[in-house]
Amino acid sequence: MFKYGLIGWPVSHSLSPSIHNPAFKEKDLDANYELVECPPEDIASVVKNLKDQDFKGWNCTVPLKADIIPLLDKVDKEALACQSVNTVLVQANGELHGFSTDGYGIETAIEEELNMKICGQRILFVGAGGAARASAARLAKSGAKQITVINRSAGNAKLLLETAKMMNPKCELEYIQSANLEQHQNICADHELLIQCTSLGLRDDDPMPFPAKLLKPQIAVMDMIYKITPFQKAAKEAGCPTAGGLGMLLHQGAKSWEMWTGKQAPIELMRKSLTEAAYAPK
Repeated sequence: MFKYGLIGWPVSHSLSPSIHNPAFKEKDLDANYELVECPPEDIASVVKNLKDQDFKGWNCTVPLKADIIPLLDKVDKEALACQSVNTVLVQANGELHGFSTDGYGIETAIEEELNMKICGQRILFVGAGGAARASAARLAKSGAKQITVINRSAGNAKLLLETAKMMNPKCELEYIQSANLEQHQNICADHELLIQCTSLGLRDDDPMPFPAKLLKPQIAVMDMIYKITPFQKAAKEAGCPTAGGLGMLLHQGAKSWEMWTGKQAPIELMRKSLTEAAYAPK
């Protein structure tokens, strides 16, 4: 049996097995995808164990997308630029090669769910973590006209913008500190797409990641969080075309699956299984 998995901390909540395992079965592949808890301080030993157990590849999620890089033999240019790897392939000679499918996942989801092509668009990022950087790199590479990032601290925002610039030197860049957002009342009128990249909305008592009063119906909204959040509800109430994070999760996972297997992913089966897992009674 070929073994694949997801490493992160924590990972017990992950929906990724519902994407991969039904697809293995559909394609008659003797393979299994499992969840592997990996505290950041144990990443070197966990990766060694995966190799010793003959895993053929794995995904990485928070907080390991940057931590995995020094342990890899080769890293794709886009993943290296944003310092974020979410997919590892074990080569026949034992080398570990790293890639990021996050950017592909979000661009495909935006095209599919919001009916929007990225080229020439002005994009507003709320948050600047690893998935945001990977997404900004991909969208800049795809011809985004402008990328603006709203974040509490300048460090991660600067890294995101530098990554976008590396992928597309012509892309216009701007950083707005979260505390100064009230000074930008027309920010949604000045952008075509808002991507919510923070974890705010996972808990019922989380504050809003972006002020609902600033939303305008002409801006489309993509929220990376899978479940329906108060922010997504507010965006819909404001008249914004709105999508959650399931589409991004689906397409980044399908791309990883194809890289591992060399086969075309059964997207609709994966979508059905993922949706059922996401909305199953807890």
